[in-house]
Amino acid sequence: MAKPKSKGGLGFKDVTTFNDALLAKIGWRILKNPTCLLARCLLGKYCQSETFLKCQAPSSSSHGWRGVLMGRDLLKNQLGWMVGSGESIEIWSEPWLSHCEQVRPFGPAPEHLQHLKVADLFLPGSTDWDVEKLEQVLPFHKEQILKIRPSRLGRSDDLVWLKNPSGEFFTRSGYLAATETEANSTPSTPTTPVDTVKWLTSVWNIKTTEKIKIFLWKSLHGALPVGEQFAIRSIPISTLCRRCNTEESVAHLLFHCPFAVQVWELAPLAGHFNPQDAATTIEGWEKARLLPSLPPVGIGPGTLAA
Repeated sequence: MAKPKSKGGLGFKDVTTFNDALLAKIGWRILKNPTCLLARCLLGKYCQSETFLKCQAPSSSSHGWRGVLMGRDLLKNQLGWMVGSGESIEIWSEPWLSHCEQVRPFGPAPEHLQHLKVADLFLPGSTDWDVEKLEQVLPFHKEQILKIRPSRLGRSDDLVWLKNPSGEFFTRSGYLAATETEANSTPSTPTTPVDTVKWLTSVWNIKTTEKIKIFLWKSLHGALPVGEQFAIRSIPISTLCRRCNTEESVAHLLFHCPFAVQVWELAPLAGHFNPQDAATTIEGWEKARLLPSLPPVGIGPGTLAA
């Protein structure tokens, strides 16, 4: 249910992942405003010898600080540098070539160049790139680096959140980034028929009530309380259809049962649709939803018409 609606879920937020995004928000606050009271207290206690991005949790650290470091780790995976003066950015270890994803210069770095800062690639007395030095140190990245415009006013280097065009961290974008990371780290599973459903088109964007949409979602997932599901869960209830006494499944309930067939025959739909041809619930619904619905034509013959 925590999957997006477009991928077959209900769009609920995963509580654990959302908590990590909230912790990352605290980490972002510490990074961007290290002089605030919260940052001064935490950094003064736990980051006396290392920076916030590089520090490790000591064995005596509190549960709260360990949580903040978990959020920090989420931040680290999507942080980049906006080059200002270049004095605080290490060339080989920091993602200062990043745009949408983290990019670092590839090495190995020569021993005498291991501790270079980005400012060392500028012409003396300015923030213009030294092209000759770029060709010597980072020839494969020269064109990419020349597109970067350092600050001419001496502005300090600034960390930015790469998942947002503005560079600011928001809990929503943090949650989406954490969800992507979790999905990429989860072993891939074989594709199932449910994965082939175009959920937005087939369910969520159709013109009907939310109650019907939820019913369709349950049907396509096989989550209705029918005899087949009772048997799978070893529930001691009859698995037979109450109308025709055959094995009851979702496909049987909606398409194969003689009573369901009569309902489809009475539905005001243009075109021919034989529900018994549907091998599965998904196949039946994908065919049925494409049939145009005819407009009402008034009261037909019968007792009401009389």
